[in-house]
Amino acid sequence: MQTNQKQHEINEYAAKVIRHKARHLVGTAGYTESDRDDLEQEMMLDVITRTPKFDANKGTHKTFVARIIERKISKLIRHRTSEMRDYRREACSLNERVDDGDGSTVERGDLLSQEDADFQCGRRNRTGAEEMEFLQDMEATLSALPAHLRRLCEYLKTGTISDAAREMGVPRTTLNDHVKKLRAIFEDAGLRDYL
Repeated sequence: MQTNQKQHEINEYAAKVIRHKARHLVGTAGYTESDRDDLEQEMMLDVITRTPKFDANKGTHKTFVARIIERKISKLIRHRTSEMRDYRREACSLNERVDDGDGSTVERGDLLSQEDADFQCGRRNRTGAEEMEFLQDMEATLSALPAHLRRLCEYLKTGTISDAAREMGVPRTTLNDHVKKLRAIFEDAGLRDYL
């Protein structure tokens, strides 16, 4: 009976602290009022799953619960503001209705090109303009190469150094030296990021 009473007191204390912390978390890291119930639930779940690890020799129940909640809040904010999920990158919703220029409205996502969508989702690391610049720079660098290095580049587009060595009839060690030369040439041409 005593254990149940103590557990009830801990849960009441945790619920009170969690409600308070969730209220203060709204408006931070992009959390809104509609997130409050979810935040409270996540914090309470963390408290419940960690309570069996309480050690009375290290502190009080209230301190233990408060630390669990503080750490959970830190994790929630860190998760929410990590680069790939950063709420500040979301300038608008793709479901938002906008004027299409012809007097009607469409969802913003319908106006996004596949290229832009791929770039925003991380499936491409360069925009179309950057890709075009890269191709032009690469073409200029390749055209300035001696024929044997240009041929090696063609083989390396789809194969390994071993494949290129077989096709060209050259020892792999020789091609390794050629690859080092190619790296230096590409770096000198400002194409280091593409290596």
